[in-house]
Amino acid sequence: RLHSAVRNTLIFVIGGVIVQYVVGFGLALLLNQPFLGRNLVRVIFLMPMMMTPVAAAYTGRMMFDSTISPLAQFQRTLSSALGTQIAAPWLTDPAWAPFTIILIDSWQWIPFMTLLLLAGMQVIPDEIDEAARVDGATTWQIIRKITFPILLPISATVILIRALEIFKIIDVIVVTTGGGPGSSTESLTMYIFTTALTFGNFGYAAAISYILLVCVIVFATTFLFLMRRVTPSAN
Repeated sequence: RLHSAVRNTLIFVIGGVIVQYVVGFGLALLLNQPFLGRNLVRVIFLMPMMMTPVAAAYTGRMMFDSTISPLAQFQRTLSSALGTQIAAPWLTDPAWAPFTIILIDSWQWIPFMTLLLLAGMQVIPDEIDEAARVDGATTWQIIRKITFPILLPISATVILIRALEIFKIIDVIVVTTGGGPGSSTESLTMYIFTTALTFGNFGYAAAISYILLVCVIVFATTFLFLMRRVTPSAN
């Protein structure tokens, strides 16, 4: 069970950071462009981040419920239209449940990624992009060769912050799956909580806490070491 909790935690950290950074970077690029109602759209995108994690988890549980949720109704409608059964056991299947946890957590915290990456993009001088376009660079080349490298220090910061937060994930899991089915979504933090407060084994829970601490230290140290090697400002 401990091995399962460590594996699940790493899945949440790696999957959550990848989803949140990729989507957040794309949204930041979109919101950095001038269009009608941009300020209103920015506010709407930031709203999930204003919710408490428990409220976001309840919203996710209602959305991914297999019987009464809007998503379940859409699946039934699509199944009827196509003449075949389409149903995804989002919260009740061991293979689907971890992915659903990542989606719910990402929905709430993608705005955090977007906000900080957008702030970084807005301090990049327009002259740099204009000079690149004069030289014949495409939009993708500008993003890959200019925007992304300049944002590496900010990217490292937001990725590390979110990774450390996801290592401690518990509220979304408790509200949506309770660690199930089985122990397929039980994180280290939830295992510590259950071991100490449900079974009263405080010594073992303290030992698991040290394992979590070691995982966080190893991850943060390795990540910072790698980022120092690739970040231009660190050279």
